[in-house]
Amino acid sequence: DDRVKAQATADLLQFLRDSEVLRDEEARAVVPDCATVSEGIYRRNCIRARNGWTGDLVALARALRVGAGPQRDDAAIARLLELAAARGNSHAQWELSLMLRQGVGATQDHSRALGLARAAAEAGDAAGLNVYGVMIRDGIGRASDDTEAAIWFQRAADLRNSYGMTNLARFMWEG
Repeated sequence: DDRVKAQATADLLQFLRDSEVLRDEEARAVVPDCATVSEGIYRRNCIRARNGWTGDLVALARALRVGAGPQRDDAAIARLLELAAARGNSHAQWELSLMLRQGVGATQDHSRALGLARAAAEAGDAAGLNVYGVMIRDGIGRASDDTEAAIWFQRAADLRNSYGMTNLARFMWEG
């Protein structure tokens, strides 16, 4: 089975990175020095992110986003999400999509934002389904299409995404 073979290969590579037999230089280039990250779960996320774990790249980006003041660096957050998105993490894809849509931490790019949102939606990510529907509804990166947006909102609602449910209900209410 090709899927199992690919997963086994990915697991082996991650084990070798975690034991530092292999170093993920690409991740180490974008992840901050973990000594600067507060103790606790975020420190663990930082260490795992430096070893290439995509979920931890996203978790670290989210932790850095809630920071306020001079330590918040939207460009660094975008770089973390960029790496995780490039490695197929659907959460990173829709979060980076929002940043690109708004021009936060990166140059505004509606076309790329739409592509990332679509990738997250096609991966079945509930939030990604809703974000993609919003971009279609609002005509971000393409022509607006309420009928297609409703389909994506329905898919998000089917996965119990509260925003997808709200957007779908709003469409139903307004006709």
